[in-house]
Amino acid sequence: MCLITASRPYFSYSEAFIPNAGATYDGQAFDPSRAKQYEAGVKYVPKDRPVVLTAALYQLTKTKNLTADPDPDRTLFSVQSGEIRSRGVELEAKAALNANVNLTAS
Repeated sequence: MCLITASRPYFSYSEAFIPNAGATYDGQAFDPSRAKQYEAGVKYVPKDRPVVLTAALYQLTKTKNLTADPDPDRTLFSVQSGEIRSRGVELEAKAALNANVNLTAS
């Protein structure tokens, strides 16, 4: 079994534009939130088995998020905060056990 020929690297990039409804306590409309995601990984698919193994690293960053206004007199209002970032590793295995049963673990 040759791991090199059965492995495929991949890279994914995406951007999002998310309009925010509502306004601040002062009546100012919120700016839209924006997000970016990067993902790089390797997919392994052996030719002789109905199996797919995937390992990936990812980063998701979102800016201009709405959060609760910290002023105790403005509990029904929101403010826009800085940045939220999520980074991680994702591992996934998929296998066809038979013609009617598939197994997925992640």
